[in-house]
Amino acid sequence: MPEHDQNQYTDDINFDGVKLQPPGKQKNNKIWMGCCGGCLGIVIIGIIGIFIGTHMLLRSEPVSPHELFLLPDADGFLVVQIAPEDEGLVDLLTALAQRPPAGIDMTEEEKETLIREADEIPQRLAQWTPVHCVSLLYHLPEPELVKPEELDLVHIDEGLSDSIQSLLTGRSEKRRFHKGLIGSISRAGALMRLITRLAIGELEKKGGMIEDYRETRIAVSPAGGFAVSAIENNFFLANRTEIIKDWIDILKDIEEEENVPYSGPSHLKEMYRHIDPESLLYFVFSNQKGELRSAKESLLDMPALENEALSHLMPSSEKIDLIDSLSGSFHILSREKAELDLFVKSKHKENAQLIGDIIERTLLDWHNILLTKDIAQNEIENIEIKRKTEGQLVHVRLEYREFEELIRQIIQ
Repeated sequence: MPEHDQNQYTDDINFDGVKLQPPGKQKNNKIWMGCCGGCLGIVIIGIIGIFIGTHMLLRSEPVSPHELFLLPDADGFLVVQIAPEDEGLVDLLTALAQRPPAGIDMTEEEKETLIREADEIPQRLAQWTPVHCVSLLYHLPEPELVKPEELDLVHIDEGLSDSIQSLLTGRSEKRRFHKGLIGSISRAGALMRLITRLAIGELEKKGGMIEDYRETRIAVSPAGGFAVSAIENNFFLANRTEIIKDWIDILKDIEEEENVPYSGPSHLKEMYRHIDPESLLYFVFSNQKGELRSAKESLLDMPALENEALSHLMPSSEKIDLIDSLSGSFHILSREKAELDLFVKSKHKENAQLIGDIIERTLLDWHNILLTKDIAQNEIENIEIKRKTEGQLVHVRLEYREFEELIRQIIQ
């Protein structure tokens, strides 16, 4: 066979400077290019899928006003909220980031990163807020004994059982309030819904009851100790399914979410008017059925506060019973200043002065307990208490100066 025939399928051939490839090699190249193109397409689709998935899980969603969730049959409520407009909180967080407290558990590299990115805190906070949490309390006429099996929770992590136990009961022996908790977040709502669905699935596997209510799944723990659910970017936890159902009704039926009027208990509306509903934290409680006496007993039952000495730092039950209702709010005005406002309504006008004295003394006592002795003595000079009495209402304001330094000392 001629030499060129032996090489015609193995060598490239040139005709007038044009390089041609044998048919077999052309076919192999096409297959190779097809494989590369297919793999590249899969990688691109995968990257796009990851991007879209991450975006969907972390995207921002409107947050419903927290006033929506103040139910009229509750005996008290507490609201914690973080908003991008909270300039005092932003100022404090920025100051702490610029000079991290010595006691914070961070590596030197992490501290350097925090210092370097401190000026970005306002933008970061704006991306992840608003966030708010609403807790409702329903007073029980008589304490309920809580069965230990009610708190056989899904152990997503080691601390879940203890944390939810403290939230829902204060301690496992007695329950003095039914409680409902709703958390609403503007970002990562889809991720939280996914986590909630996983938790509901785990509860179902362990024998929990699943109830479908208005196209929303509510999971009740096997022994009925608590219930969980989620709708949109709102997440519910309560030890009565009726509380969750009321919240679902509100979200399903609401048509206009702007300028939401007060919808809480009518007998607490007066106390609600005294506080600033835009503050970092505020609360309103009734005491017409002995709620504050029960709250005191619940605090003394909590393991973290289980100390006979603490009972002497609280007003006696007889003095607590002189109170009709109370409300309060906490503001961080700047890195240097914070204020706690308390409004207490006495059942009788002649007891207002006595109640004012009790509130002042209790605030100082708890200030000394929550801080170490040395810090408390140093910081007492940076505290000012103001009081105003009008008829049955007592207004006590606790002002903290050099608040940033107080936070640093507490962390250290």
